[in-house]
Amino acid sequence: MRPLLLAALLWAAPHAPTMFTLDELVPISAAMQRGTRLYELDAAGALAGNDLRSKLGSAAPLPAGWIAELEGKKGDVFVVTYYADSAAGPAAVYEARVRKGRLVSSKLFPAEARPSLTPAQRRLAGAVAAATARPDLKPCTSAPFKALAIPPEKSDAPVEVYLLSVPAQAGAYPVGGHYLVRVGSDGRVISTRAFAPACLDAVPEIRPGSRRVLAIADPADAVPTEIHFYLSRAFDLPVEVSTDGPPRRWTIEGGNMTMDSR
Repeated sequence: MRPLLLAALLWAAPHAPTMFTLDELVPISAAMQRGTRLYELDAAGALAGNDLRSKLGSAAPLPAGWIAELEGKKGDVFVVTYYADSAAGPAAVYEARVRKGRLVSSKLFPAEARPSLTPAQRRLAGAVAAATARPDLKPCTSAPFKALAIPPEKSDAPVEVYLLSVPAQAGAYPVGGHYLVRVGSDGRVISTRAFAPACLDAVPEIRPGSRRVLAIADPADAVPTEIHFYLSRAFDLPVEVSTDGPPRRWTIEGGNMTMDSR
């Protein structure tokens, strides 16, 4: 673990720093980084989608699928590709580059000149298709899953696809119906992980000072997961996670976290 990140996590627990162990800091660090990446990926796809909608016209439906890759020396540029089926296989309809939450460039390909997806893009698109085709995984709202595929660091590494339930009712936030599906290089699902045992919508609780907090009980995990970090960023709300063994309460607000005993 990077020393600065370790120090930041220790600082994030001012009430009981000695209660953290290395075994806890490692998964917390991974969850924080992955939750941030999920939010950035989601935001880049949404920004590109809005730009594509403006190019197509509000009446035209968006292509069903999109994926994002990372490029740049710092790996901080998302290359978002919306794609559709063609006679030669999946082809790019639109491509955009997003850096630090801003659209850098975009291109809408003519229908007669849509480039085929690259092998790496086909892997991501195939992984999304394999994950969303699982009949045993259902969203917890009437809206379809939001599928976010994490680009693998190595070409033969599994693609990790997150299937996220999205709000379908104002003021109600799904904290269940979120899954991680790992898809191998052969296009087959290796494993799945549910982040909650059942569907549940959370409604923000009002705390002193009119502070709105999304309270979540998580008896299955000892520390917050990437989903908790993602939800705080995506819903723009503090997320309070209660865990067992030992009983503790973690408050995540954006990229910051505090913890105390219950």
